[in-house]
Amino acid sequence: MTSRTHRDIFASEIDWLLTEAGARTFTLSTDEDNPAAPQMVLAHFPPGFSYSAHTHGCNYLEYVVAGQITVGKISYGPGDVRQVKAGGGYGPLKVGQEGCQVVIVFERGDTADVELLPRRKPVAA
Repeated sequence: MTSRTHRDIFASEIDWLLTEAGARTFTLSTDEDNPAAPQMVLAHFPPGFSYSAHTHGCNYLEYVVAGQITVGKISYGPGDVRQVKAGGGYGPLKVGQEGCQVVIVFERGDTADVELLPRRKPVAA
């Protein structure tokens, strides 16, 4: 019996998940048998994409590969990195007119899920 020590995933082989909002994501764990293992998410956000303020239950890093994304009042472009601590709320997210591609690395896959945050200001009628 041979053990496999690495896995090659080529761009043409990625099985993208299309979200209801039109984003495409691909998630890969460093250890598929361990839910707590670090997790990488590749995300392609379409032009004008937006997402409500939210948080995650673990630390993570986000690297902007292409395009532009505004988080709250701060805009990020290619090469910019965001480092977020577990439970740190942020948002909303707003993507520029050229769309945006990011790589996100979560410290723990089992606590990476999105938790939406309540609105701080009431919506005007």
